[in-house]
Amino acid sequence: MMQEAAKASVDDRVGRGNFPLCAGLENTWKPPPLRWIKINMNGACNSTTDMAACGGVGRDANMHCKSWMHFGLRF
Repeated sequence: MMQEAAKASVDDRVGRGNFPLCAGLENTWKPPPLRWIKINMNGACNSTTDMAACGGVGRDANMHCKSWMHFGLRF
């Protein structure tokens, strides 16, 4: 039951493109030219647990999500 509530909470924030944790950053992203896709990626690691994760999203000039990916790593 708690996992369903947590997933719904993430879906509410991410699914509609509303990122309250990034408030104030909305104006820093610039869309790509027409017929191009802009790919943004990010990653993080934790040296204590030897875990890492990476993710990315591709958006067009209208800010529509065209592709996304994520994966975790152990180093």
